[in-house]
Amino acid sequence: MSGSTANSEEGDQPEAIVIATGSEVSLAMAAAGELTEMGRRVRVVSMPSVDVFEAQDSAYRESVLPGAVQKRLVVEAGASVLWHRFAGDNGVIVGLDRY
Repeated sequence: MSGSTANSEEGDQPEAIVIATGSEVSLAMAAAGELTEMGRRVRVVSMPSVDVFEAQDSAYRESVLPGAVQKRLVVEAGASVLWHRFAGDNGVIVGLDRY
């Protein structure tokens, strides 16, 4: 997993988190770059393996996906069903649930 926080001088807490995997990571980074230029603090999390992420201790998971950050966007070219637990109640998932 990797994270990139824009405007880190504002602190480590991002305003929003974008979670992506595979080829979607470049799209997430581009969007975060545009938001950074607008003065927003956005963290991009590349999550190639949900299983590996969930196997980490809770302190690590919280450091990557702080519970206090409710604005989340998951970008996934595949099915969205798995991602609701990471997007949270206030998050948005952009996925493809049909062929």
